[in-house]
Amino acid sequence: MSVVDSESIKQALEMMAEGNTLKHCCVDLKLNYMAAWKAIHNSDELAELYARAREAYAHSKVQQIHDVAVDEPDVQRARLICDNIKWEACKVLPKVYGDKVQQEHSGQVTLTHEQALNELD
Repeated sequence: MSVVDSESIKQALEMMAEGNTLKHCCVDLKLNYMAAWKAIHNSDELAELYARAREAYAHSKVQQIHDVAVDEPDVQRARLICDNIKWEACKVLPKVYGDKVQQEHSGQVTLTHEQALNELD
């Protein structure tokens, strides 16, 4: 099993925050991707850095939508690229970019049978 030092992983996570995937960062730094992945999941510090890097990655990808919309002359291609970026951002950071509206009820409703019948009258 290949061992990857935490400083190299931190460097990869910094690159990831700039809009690169972790796999591409590992390739650029000549790191074993699976060893880096295991090290991230075995270390609370690296897992926290990874979570922050994923968040920054999603924000970075969304910022690319503007660049694509301005620079891409083919409208259909631009729309496809932007839709793919939005889909990815939704999957990576659903609380921010997800389109699911969820309402939570925090309380209790009590209604007796008699009250329900009276409401119908």
